[in-house]
Amino acid sequence: MAAIVYIFLCIAWGSTWTAIKIGLQDAPPFYAAGIRMLLAGFILLVYNHFAGNRYPEGAAEKWKVAWPGILMYGASYALVYFGNQYVSSSLASILFAVFPFFVIILVSFLVKSEKVTKRALVGMVIGFAGLVIIFNGPISLNTNSIFGGGLIVVATLCSAYATVHIRAYLNDRPIFPMIAMQMILGGSLMLIVAIMVEDFSTFRLTSVTVGSILYLAVIGSILTFSGYYWLLRRIATVKASLIAFVTPIIAIFLGYLILNEQLSRQDYLGSALVLFGVLLANIKK
Repeated sequence: MAAIVYIFLCIAWGSTWTAIKIGLQDAPPFYAAGIRMLLAGFILLVYNHFAGNRYPEGAAEKWKVAWPGILMYGASYALVYFGNQYVSSSLASILFAVFPFFVIILVSFLVKSEKVTKRALVGMVIGFAGLVIIFNGPISLNTNSIFGGGLIVVATLCSAYATVHIRAYLNDRPIFPMIAMQMILGGSLMLIVAIMVEDFSTFRLTSVTVGSILYLAVIGSILTFSGYYWLLRRIATVKASLIAFVTPIIAIFLGYLILNEQLSRQDYLGSALVLFGVLLANIKK
């Protein structure tokens, strides 16, 4: 079952890049991301109500469960969207791919019971090399790109810390109430950022915008993050983090199938290395 969920997360999260790209044709990024998270959170509130899922009692306990949403669904997304304005997509993809490496460092401090195997480390290095091959291209480094790249690295660290924190301290909490609280908190932060820096008049309510936000809220948020939290309770955190290597590959091939984007020889070679690295890190023998 864990393998099925793992594959689903790779495909679903990979497809979100295409859905975001399509949706941003008619919607500003911060508004689109904020509405996506808030919609997902409120859908989960309704589900929890009818399913009888209970929320933590007391303000302190509620805050303990909800605050990682500031990093996972708020700061991380805001910094990625903002940083992407200053760097190329190639540099952004490579920088965000350091996510599993941050996870390894944080796991060693926060999850003492989890050991990182040599096989996982080798698989990570091979997978990262594959991504570098895929996104290899001219990268200009100037003040703007260093600033934007720094924001993306911080975003990656925020997401990695939230992941490991949830694995270490919230592993026994009911998943759906926890995700609902975190998404509403993180989505509210995103919406505040949107109000501060974006012009809402540029938001056009079209069938493409609505379809994109609905897909990202249900498939790209509710199903993916609930599956991810479920997976964190069953496999090593580092192995789960390697999904971040596979999603760019899915995005590339969906861009080829849906958006008629071209594939090169290095795309195939890099993809093969990534998949081999992820497989090597996950197999037992």
